[in-house]
Amino acid sequence: MIVAVAVADVERHHWFVAPPLDGPITGGTLFNRFLVEALESLGDQVSVVGSVDACEGFAWIDSLYLPRMEGRWTQQPAGLFVHYLPSVFEGRSELTPFEVDALAGASTLMCTGAWMREAIIGLGADAERTAVVTPGVHAVEPVASLPESPVVAVVVGTVTERKGILPLLEALRVRMPVGSWRLEVLGDLRADADYASACQRTADGMPVVFRGAIPPPRAREAIAASHMLLSAASVESYGMAIAEAQAFGVPVVARRGGHVAQLVETVPSGLLADDAAGVARAFCELVEDPAGLAARRHLSQGLRPRRTWLDAAREFRLLRACAS
Repeated sequence: MIVAVAVADVERHHWFVAPPLDGPITGGTLFNRFLVEALESLGDQVSVVGSVDACEGFAWIDSLYLPRMEGRWTQQPAGLFVHYLPSVFEGRSELTPFEVDALAGASTLMCTGAWMREAIIGLGADAERTAVVTPGVHAVEPVASLPESPVVAVVVGTVTERKGILPLLEALRVRMPVGSWRLEVLGDLRADADYASACQRTADGMPVVFRGAIPPPRAREAIAASHMLLSAASVESYGMAIAEAQAFGVPVVARRGGHVAQLVETVPSGLLADDAAGVARAFCELVEDPAGLAARRHLSQGLRPRRTWLDAAREFRLLRACAS
């Protein structure tokens, strides 16, 4: 009853200090975009601005803006979306001053997965102020049947070193599957042009297609129409593409790192590998075992998670009420 009163009274205008929602596609930007859409569908107002100075109420700061916020957390109550923390992802032993400032000064820290929550608590964040709002997924009906050949796999993510695409392709060049297959890479090629060029050179002559950054609806269609999703990323704070694939009934083969193992293990059709070469090896084995791949796909379609973005938005509202 107390919570109901608090939620009813909380201001329905949310201020996000975050990159433009129509900017480069990243997991953090997509989380922000889909959360905003869900909040607006519930009747809330959301303003996405580039500076805390433009906010007229409680501000939610995207972690990409941390350097700009150093020394300012006490000037205006604010929460932090911890999509990314440099020290966590880069394996540093000590936090930078602006990270220390943020973990101490933000009134609420919001993570998208339990792994990131545990990581920042281990670095000094207050457990009572650190919450999780798990991303939702979109309602896309699974493709009931696919041709056995070619086996189509997708990799989703900006083509950068952290996504592990180059070592995945190098491993596939050494040991390509026997049979007909195609790998589609869905992700921005401009964020690290040199790395993307190295990936394209390595893939030359292989059935690999680089589709670049495509709109999220088209990316979801491509995932749903694939035989499996591959992820060779060294670390993910959550793994939204993996969650989408699971929701569409698509088997996942993923490299351990960050929240990935916790996510993949929710659907027993998934496979985990210790490195990009292991992802490539598992992909080859599935291509060469049509019956095994079909069985995994059948299992995936029967155990689809169905958490929606409206669920996430309602949980965010509760967190917002507590942060006020």
